[in-house]
Amino acid sequence: MIAKRENDTVVFIFSGLERKVLERIILSLLESYKLSPEQIDRKVAAVWYSTRGSEKAGMSADETADWVKQLHGVRTGRIEFLQKCLTQLTRRNQGPFSLTVPVQNAEGLMTALNDHRLLLAAHHDIGETEMALRSFAAMSKLPPDQQAALCEIEFLAYIIDELLQLLQGSA
Repeated sequence: MIAKRENDTVVFIFSGLERKVLERIILSLLESYKLSPEQIDRKVAAVWYSTRGSEKAGMSADETADWVKQLHGVRTGRIEFLQKCLTQLTRRNQGPFSLTVPVQNAEGLMTALNDHRLLLAAHHDIGETEMALRSFAAMSKLPPDQQAALCEIEFLAYIIDELLQLLQGSA
């Protein structure tokens, strides 16, 4: 992956494999964002729509439900942008594959990618211990589905980190 800032946009250039992974991620996000908090997988709902903060704040059940509804509204608000990203990625049959993100949409992209990281961690029971693994030898002791999920989580972390650096002007 190559990432660069061009005026008011961030441009990513992906290999064919990176593009396929990101395409699958965006499709998964689009599906998940369209589901209401009640319809989504229980584990994912626990991280995307956690009510621990509202409970600590002493919010009523109605206030908590409204807050969860607002969170869902924020997520569904990203659907149109994610569909545009998907269109860009699938426009060409041969690489390099590019994704151009206006700076004003960068935060939404970072948040969406992090949502997918949380989704993967929830689906595959990945916690702090697994996230702290730093060697292939340690990672190879995990089940294959956790290994794949961790690789995807790290790929998304790399994209997010590059995006943050470009937005801060340090890249």
